Amino acid sequence: FLHIGSDVVVPVREVIAILDAELLERSQAVRDLVSLLQAERRVTDIAGGRPRSIVLTDRGAFLSPISTLTLRRRGALIQEQGGT
Repeated sequence: FLHIGSDVVVPVREVIAILDAELLERSQAVRDLVSLLQAERRVTDIAGGRPRSIVLTDRGAFLSPISTLTLRRRGALIQEQGGT
């Protein structure tokens, strides 16, 4: 499991991508994706409105207060240890 902030964990195998939240400002495609997921009620903001990363999963997206680099490192560590 990957801890993505605010006592929320997701199975590593469900993580599709971890994106920098700055892409919300710079990428129309990312804005469109998040808007679509929000319309489907599949976005969970655990960052209190100040996300540092976007964690895309099989179930939707999480706006996380933890940096992309930190989340990627955690995910890599978990995979090295054979976790889920």
